[in-house]
Amino acid sequence: MRFLSFDTSTSDLHVCLASKGSIVAASVVQSKPEDRQYAAALLIPTIEDVLNQANWRKSDLEALVVGVGPGSFTGVRTAVVTARTIAQALNLPLLGVPILECYAYQHGASTAVVLGAGRQEFFAASYRVTPPKSRPGRPLLVPTGEPACLSREAVLAILNDARSGLVETSCLAAFKESQADLKALPHLNNIAYVQSELALNKVSLSMAQSGASASQELLAKTFSYERIQPLYLRNASITLKKAR
Repeated sequence: MRFLSFDTSTSDLHVCLASKGSIVAASVVQSKPEDRQYAAALLIPTIEDVLNQANWRKSDLEALVVGVGPGSFTGVRTAVVTARTIAQALNLPLLGVPILECYAYQHGASTAVVLGAGRQEFFAASYRVTPPKSRPGRPLLVPTGEPACLSREAVLAILNDARSGLVETSCLAAFKESQADLKALPHLNNIAYVQSELALNKVSLSMAQSGASASQELLAKTFSYERIQPLYLRNASITLKKAR
């Protein structure tokens, strides 16, 4: 399948075109220190750029993948709204992938994943890896719970239960007494490519379970854009200025 995948849940923009599990074209745009939303604002031009790199037209796309968060409130909203709009216009299947799942997939083994959320809270989820059924050699992730924004004590319980944890480097000290085997989050060269791998696994598994051929119409119905929502996990941080 030919995927367009993108993510703006972090301060950077990740865009990728992938086909049959390989990168065709990709781009990572870093935010400017003085403007954290700089990269997200370049989403549409960057999509056009990678399409030109691959010599693809929008009509060549067979599915979309979008990072649903958690992360930057504005970034996640921008990506999801853009993805839903494109999917609706082109009648394409749309799959949403949490960034926590990307880290677990890259790790390749059962683990919990923890990101800093500010306000002394953390985004966390745990995943179990099962033998691949639809794509040999590719790990199949099964969430053991929904991603959530949790207190330090709640995350400690998840880590101890999982016995393994990938933790954002700046948060490692908060869980030093954990009984789990903790490691710093791995670097993802292109989050969008990892998303496309996870999406391909999900599509392959869905088709294998249904025994149906992967027609474009069926995929668009199974993975409808209407089902994709931002994974904010909590309200945006807003500071109101006092009127003078």
